[in-house]
Amino acid sequence: MAASEWNSLSLDHQLEVLPDLTVLAGAKPQDKLSLVNALITAGECVGCSCRYLEDLPLLEAAHLSFATRYSGHEIVRQQADIVCQDDSCDSLVSAIVSGRCFHYKIRRFLRFRTAFNIVGPFLALFGAFAGIDLLYSIQMLWMKVVVDIGAVLALSPSPAALPQEDQNNTPYTVGEPLVSRKARQGVGILAAVHCTMLVLLVVCGPGWITDCTYVKGATHANGCVPVLPNGQGKTPAGNYLYTLTFNAFVWTQMASLLASCLGRNNAGLDPCWERTVMLASAMLAVHVLIMQFGATVLNSVPVDTAGWFLCFCMACVSLFISALHWWTEVQTLDKREEASGDTPSLSPEPVSRLVHEL
Repeated sequence: MAASEWNSLSLDHQLEVLPDLTVLAGAKPQDKLSLVNALITAGECVGCSCRYLEDLPLLEAAHLSFATRYSGHEIVRQQADIVCQDDSCDSLVSAIVSGRCFHYKIRRFLRFRTAFNIVGPFLALFGAFAGIDLLYSIQMLWMKVVVDIGAVLALSPSPAALPQEDQNNTPYTVGEPLVSRKARQGVGILAAVHCTMLVLLVVCGPGWITDCTYVKGATHANGCVPVLPNGQGKTPAGNYLYTLTFNAFVWTQMASLLASCLGRNNAGLDPCWERTVMLASAMLAVHVLIMQFGATVLNSVPVDTAGWFLCFCMACVSLFISALHWWTEVQTLDKREEASGDTPSLSPEPVSRLVHEL
């Protein structure tokens, strides 16, 4: 469309033609500003690439501004939000992909971290009201190491390919929360399941859990002893039931970390999946070694094979519920896309296609 024809339209007519507008020919700076304002009025997140002083009003009007490194005015580069490393459009696309990747990882990290921030304080409050030492401070410190370091290393932004779900999705709107309503629902369900399983383990555990660990010099060293109502097992120096609860807490959080990497790329998983599996496996291996051979460090006792299997089953339940919620979310998104497949959209082309064309 020619700029003169664009200026002859009213704002309502401009909003009507925006979905089909690809090029505004012969546009002057005021024409570009009019287009940017129309896009903002339509609710779009607008970015502008500027070079000359006449384009400075665009820098203030757009949500995000780009400037090239060599061509263009120095004042424009100083005022721009992002300065590309060269004058190629590839740098612009790379900046968009990197920004989306960073935003995507932040959303994943918050979904995982929020679940821990619910379950951890809940267990502490439950132990305080019940009058039991359910979690010691050294155990919570170890959980912070597992949760924070593991999540940062596993979900940190990387130059890996952006998941297919975020390549094809429209950009996030201005003011959209980092954790969507559907994500908050999933986090709430997962946290409720974790809290329920751990509370049932504490309350109902003495009735059906036995301590079969080998303790040198203890009575029935090679046999199994039912856990007492106070959670005591074979070792008088620690509480077997509360140790088992702590281990289950660690394993379910590792399952949440794996679930945070569920995506919709061609393989069905997020690119960070393999790295997360390796990190989670390494951290769980270190945790098992500490619990079995240095349990006194964490004010706990060794756990038998049946106890570790119980923790593994609880982690599988957590992962299954997360995968089920993710699958329903994907199905809902697919149905929404099918229903609106013929509806014109103001969103730009997918990043993958944009890179290909450039």
